[in-house]
Amino acid sequence: MEPRNLVRRLVPAGVTLWLILIAGLPLASACDRAGEPVHPELSWLEIHAVPIATADPDIPDPVLATLRNTIGNARIVGMGEATHGTAEFWKIRQKLSRYLVEEMGFTAILHEAPFPNALYIDRYVTDGEGSALEAHRKLGYWRYQEMQDLIAWIREHNLQRAEGEPALHYFGYDCAFGSWTESIALLAEYLGRVDPDAVDDITTRLNNYTVEDARYVVQFITANAADYEGRSSPEEYALMLRVAENLEPSWQVWYNLQHGIPELDVR
Repeated sequence: MEPRNLVRRLVPAGVTLWLILIAGLPLASACDRAGEPVHPELSWLEIHAVPIATADPDIPDPVLATLRNTIGNARIVGMGEATHGTAEFWKIRQKLSRYLVEEMGFTAILHEAPFPNALYIDRYVTDGEGSALEAHRKLGYWRYQEMQDLIAWIREHNLQRAEGEPALHYFGYDCAFGSWTESIALLAEYLGRVDPDAVDDITTRLNNYTVEDARYVVQFITANAADYEGRSSPEEYALMLRVAENLEPSWQVWYNLQHGIPELDVR
């Protein structure tokens, strides 16, 4: 099955979030010395891989137009990397991001990064809240100059977009984050606006870092759904509820790891 067909099969219609995919590095031969194919996957790659002339995201590359046929009408495009932190990989991803956003209309970039922490970057790139440096620090991951360059580009794109054009968003999709710090800050800030009297109790409970307290917070927020939605919006309420719901499995994953418990299915 071709990758684009696999994407269409796995991704429900209407999904709008996306990642990026391309391979532009030299490939090892797919044949052994006798000329017999070793791996059909490598043979497929040798035929379909598209070389990229430069990783510099500021230099246009006409070859990227081939992405249109490869991607088709898929709404999610995924990209992997051989090593984390390699500058060229990050630059190529930004180069591809620009093309997919500017030429193909994609509207969000996702990284394997903590879901709540990434919300600070999204707030900055869409609303100008805070600063790029502050948002990057709160992410806690991908501490590279290239990541700061990507944040700056997303913000500039949003500032320059035409009236009526959707904003470009940034999200983290890792719900098993290693710290509750940013989650607590987000929930405290939200409750400070919709239910100030509850802030101290909820913050105290969250700082206990227990499953029981995490469950209590979810139940508390759920019980006040109608009130909180009215004081903020259904969208913001749903986002904060998701932050709270992720606390229990996140805590359980890291508790298991710290105590040598192999079961990680809570992720």
